[in-house]
Amino acid sequence: MEIHCIDWRELAGDALQGARAGAVRVGLIADTHGPVAEALRGVLDRCHILVHAGDVLDARALACRGRNHAVVAVRGNNDRPAGAPDTLGLSDVLELALPGGRLVVIHGDRYPAAVRVARLRRDFPQARAIVCGHSHRMLVDCTAHPWVLNPGAAGRVRTDGGASALILFAWETGWRQLGLRVHPDGLRAWRFPAAAAGCVDGFPGPVRPDPGPDRLP
Repeated sequence: MEIHCIDWRELAGDALQGARAGAVRVGLIADTHGPVAEALRGVLDRCHILVHAGDVLDARALACRGRNHAVVAVRGNNDRPAGAPDTLGLSDVLELALPGGRLVVIHGDRYPAAVRVARLRRDFPQARAIVCGHSHRMLVDCTAHPWVLNPGAAGRVRTDGGASALILFAWETGWRQLGLRVHPDGLRAWRFPAAAAGCVDGFPGPVRPDPGPDRLP
């Protein structure tokens, strides 16, 4: 399996300059099947890097607005159906070197659901975390290393209760995650524990209101 390796410092964009003094803010999305849900864009557009874990379908899902952040993505099973041209030119697997460790990005459709987490950990032991998609269901599994993170579906279809995403804050000394979910009454956010323990499958509660893009760390 060929892995395309990228160092975050090599990614173009003025927004990355501000990250050198603090955490690199990485927006994790997947399974948009078209444009990203509008309610998520305000927070995602403030990230230094946007990572899409496949099933993009529409290049608008990789567009940024308001700041020049970097965007990386992998190919999902719907991005190049059999016999169709490869219009997006995406890799199957990416490895992104971040402060404090490596983030592997893969869609995950080649792994049966029942063993997906275990097989991903077996195949990518060098990672600090693995981002996957395909299930359209949020999963944050920090019960072992590497972590397995599925941000759920960030588009407008099959969102399992509302479009969702994860924000990863990467320091040399540690990583933290922020969960985002679009509800009928607005965008909600919650922070995951700092300790690498526990598993959140789906949408946890209770949650607090989204702090707003200008108040994110």
